[in-house]
Amino acid sequence: MAEPDPNQDANPDAADKAGSALGKNAGLWAMLGGLLVLALVAAFAIFRYSVANDAANVIAAVGTVLGALVGAFFGVHVGAAAGAQAQQDALNKVQATNQQALDTAHQNTNKLVQAAIALPPGSEAANQFMAALR
Repeated sequence: MAEPDPNQDANPDAADKAGSALGKNAGLWAMLGGLLVLALVAAFAIFRYSVANDAANVIAAVGTVLGALVGAFFGVHVGAAAGAQAQQDALNKVQATNQQALDTAHQNTNKLVQAAIALPPGSEAANQFMAALR
């Protein structure tokens, strides 16, 4: 049975929670916050400007900035999640390769032991084998 890796986190969900200060609903809160700010700006612009074109320009300018910020938020979180998954995949491949190398080494060691047992004691082949092991 393989021993636990001290370099691996005891809680695999810790990496998922570490990237988000607001938890699982961070994206929802970011979108709702952006929509709330945009609604407040729209209400202000409608009452402040008598010309619809001026109000639309203010709403469009604020909406563009908010859209960019919310989009950047999602881009960062998606990128972080993809990076964490890629890192975990690479770690899994390295661990599988290491285990395969250990298994091969154990098999080869067992073959050498079986070959040594089959040699007659005190024979030239047994003496050469023992000399090679030293």
